Amino acid sequence: MFRLFWHQFKAGPWWRFFVMLPIFGTFFLNITDSQLVALTQPVIAAVIWWLVFLPDGDFVQAFGLTRQQARRTFMFGAVPAVLLTVVTALISRQDAIGILGAGLGILTVVAFFENALPNGEPRARNQRGAGLRVWGNSLTLSLFWARPLLWAAGAGALVGLLYPLGGYIGNETVRELIAAVPVIVLWFALFQEAGLLPATARSLGLTRKAWARQVVLVSLGVSAVFGLVAGSISLLIDAPLTPILATTAITAFVCLASHALMPSSEFFAMVVPFIFFFPTRLMLDVVDQGAIAEEGMAVIGLGGVVLVIALVSMGLYLTGRVSLAPRSERFSAVVGAN
Repeated sequence: MFRLFWHQFKAGPWWRFFVMLPIFGTFFLNITDSQLVALTQPVIAAVIWWLVFLPDGDFVQAFGLTRQQARRTFMFGAVPAVLLTVVTALISRQDAIGILGAGLGILTVVAFFENALPNGEPRARNQRGAGLRVWGNSLTLSLFWARPLLWAAGAGALVGLLYPLGGYIGNETVRELIAAVPVIVLWFALFQEAGLLPATARSLGLTRKAWARQVVLVSLGVSAVFGLVAGSISLLIDAPLTPILATTAITAFVCLASHALMPSSEFFAMVVPFIFFFPTRLMLDVVDQGAIAEEGMAVIGLGGVVLVIALVSMGLYLTGRVSLAPRSERFSAVVGAN
C-alpha cells in the first residue's frame, strides 16, 4: 500500500508544494492575534496538506481497492497531514484558541479522509433504474441548473437576513463571519456540483465548448438569483445594498474561475474560494461601510491575476491541450502495486 501511495504522491504536480509557502510565512507574521485567523488557518492548512500528500485521492476507486485497503493507503498521507496541521496551529497560538484550531484542522483531515473512501458494495438495481432525477422533462435543467439555483436561493436568503442583523452584533469577528459563511458554503456547493464538472460533460458526450458555455451561463444565472434574493431581503430591512452587489459579482467570478481551472488543476481550483473568502467577509460587515473601498482594489488586483490563469487554463482545455484522462491512466506505473 505504501508503494501505491508513494507513486501517486510523486505523480501529482510538483508545483503544489509552493502553495505551502504562505502557510510557512504566517509563522513569522503576527496575524494570529485575530481569533478568526487562528481558527481558520489550521483548516486551510489541513486542506492544503491533504492535497499535497494525496493530490489524487480518487485513485483508489480507479484500482478497485476496498475501503479497508483505501484506509491503509490514505493513512500514509493523513497521519503527516494531521501532525503538520497541529504543529501549525500550536506554533501560531499556544492557548485554547490554538488548541481549538488544531481540533478543527484534525476534523478537516478526517472529513477529507472519509469522503475519499470508495463507496460500499453496489446497490441492487431495480426495474425503474436509479438515474438522474429529471425536472420538468429537461435533462439540461436537471443536470446544470436545478441544484445550483436551489443553493443560490437558500444562500441568498441567509445572507439577506444575517447581513443586516450584523448591526446588532458587537463582536466584529462574529459580525463578519455570520454573513460570510453562507457565501463560502454556496461557492463550494457550486464547485462540487456534479453537473458542472468537466468529467460529467465528457461522460454525457457533450463537447468542451458546450460544457464551458453551460458553466458561464450557470455561473451568471446562479449569481443573479443569489443577488436578487439577498438584495431584496436586505432592502426590506433597509440595509446597504453595495456589499450585496459586490458579493454577487465575486460569486460569479469565483464560480467561473474555479471551474475554468478545474480541468488543469482541481487543487488550485479549490483554492480560489478560500482566496476570495477573506475580503468578502470584510465587505459584508454592515457596520464598517468603508471596507468596500479598502478591499475593492485588492480584490480587483487579485481577481485580475486569477482571471489570467483561469483564461489560460480554459483555453488549454478547449483547444485539447489538457486531457481528462482516467485516473488509472495517470498511475499506470503502479498497476501491480499491492
